[in-house]
Amino acid sequence: MAEHSRHFPSIAHILSFVEQDLPPPLFPRARFEYQWLADGTLAPSITSPFTTSYLYRGQVKRHRPCLPGVFRGLPLAATPHALNDTDWFRCIADRVRLEEFLYALKKHPACDFAREIGLRIFPYSIAQHYEMATDRIDLTQDHRVAAFFATNTSTDGVWHPVSYGTGVVYRLHMRPFLRHMPDHLECVGKQALPRPGEQKAWTLRLGLGQDFEGLPMEILMFDHDEQSSRALNEEFDGGRKLFPKDVLTTLAATIRTSSTLCRSVLAAVLDLPEFSHTMRAHGDRKARAWMEEAIGAQDRALIELDTLQMAAAQEAVATMRATFFDDIGLIAVRRVGGDDQAKATEEQWLAAHKAHSQAKVQ
Repeated sequence: MAEHSRHFPSIAHILSFVEQDLPPPLFPRARFEYQWLADGTLAPSITSPFTTSYLYRGQVKRHRPCLPGVFRGLPLAATPHALNDTDWFRCIADRVRLEEFLYALKKHPACDFAREIGLRIFPYSIAQHYEMATDRIDLTQDHRVAAFFATNTSTDGVWHPVSYGTGVVYRLHMRPFLRHMPDHLECVGKQALPRPGEQKAWTLRLGLGQDFEGLPMEILMFDHDEQSSRALNEEFDGGRKLFPKDVLTTLAATIRTSSTLCRSVLAAVLDLPEFSHTMRAHGDRKARAWMEEAIGAQDRALIELDTLQMAAAQEAVATMRATFFDDIGLIAVRRVGGDDQAKATEEQWLAAHKAHSQAKVQ
């Protein structure tokens, strides 16, 4: 594929360029950000100020190849069989950490709230937004969010403006991806957890050895300058608007940096189809014992929210309940699984919204 790239003098020039293609607001007085779909997804509404047919990704510098976190540093192998043992072990260890995070996520009160109101949860995409290594690439529907990530870099959770070098913004047209890769592109939308909604998040799942830049997109490069980077840093309050305080952030960091892996989670991962075939090829029982020793698996408890973290999570969800529906103004019901399912989903949403409205009046 011929590379479709352009170079701009600054991020401001890129913003001006992409804003020319933004649609005018259909309902100028309405500012409902999300609509409720019959599959339980809260997707951007047609009245959202950030609604567009494009998706964006910003990076402070260009990486070639551009790979999901779990595959970075690995050779561009087409199959796991092409990896050496060290690389294969690393992939398994990352998957074990990811699954341990997902076990903890299930017990977060935000997931209880989501189930209560019929909201669809995207666990792997949520994990991606808490910096767990996954096979996904972060995208956003908001070009200014992408511009922030293209001009600011994080050190120990603090975002700093970049003043020199060359940054990049990728722009993808959604329609062909939804048509040709429908199971790979995911609109995370508004969640009962803050990060994905604030970042207007989407994710794109890629396979081992698949280069993000090999897909059809525009590659918009630009020269960094401190003034523009600082302006975007201030627009997003030093990144705090995109990364609200959340106990899951601490939990994810604890799991990522743990010196050991949970043996029970490792056993569950090795039984997954993507790993079980390779395990059998090595001689299953011998390979498991060898793997446990090589990776550092131990009979330890799962890392979960502790008592103080759970209390903080419950408090955050209680606060969220009071405002969660405030920016949802449209209900667009699609037929997925028949009229009865669509009707039931709509009735569930209306009941939850009615209870919310009554609680606010009281």
